[in-house]
Amino acid sequence: MKETTEVADSNMNMHKAIMLDYSNKPEGCEFLIQLEENNELLQFLDLPDEYKVNGKEIWLDFVRSRRPQGPCPLGTPITINTIKLRN
Repeated sequence: MKETTEVADSNMNMHKAIMLDYSNKPEGCEFLIQLEENNELLQFLDLPDEYKVNGKEIWLDFVRSRRPQGPCPLGTPITINTIKLRN
């Protein structure tokens, strides 16, 4: 995973997204990513703590993963290629 503070490159498939804290919900999830374009929920394996803030706005480049869903039944598993904080 690449962390960047550069402006989103127009050649990359960057998506606007928001971090959501699901840790107090009964589904057994921690944080999920919600795409702004269609409200799809995404699961990730590993992410630095600086991004794990409810409502944090990010830019995200990802691919869908074939890994098992895990204990959280919500969201599509993904692999993050690039993540960037939005201003």
